[in-house]
Amino acid sequence: MCLAVPRRVLQIEAGRVLVDWESGPLWASSAAFPDLTVGEYVLVHAGLVLERVSAEEAETLLAMQAELAADDFGLPSTPMGGDAPR
Repeated sequence: MCLAVPRRVLQIEAGRVLVDWESGPLWASSAAFPDLTVGEYVLVHAGLVLERVSAEEAETLLAMQAELAADDFGLPSTPMGGDAPR
């Protein structure tokens, strides 16, 4: 499953924005949002800016994402089809 991720705008250039990304800055198409400014937060999915979000909403979404990433949901750690305890 893929999710739109909140990211901060670092730079703006003709129809695209450079956003803060885990692996390094990433360019995303922002043609639908011509009035974005540096420092704003946007939701990015598949290289496209989908929506503008407030800093508070972005922080909430990022905290939820980090919490989900840290939670193992009590699932077994063996790969599917492996010899999981029964």
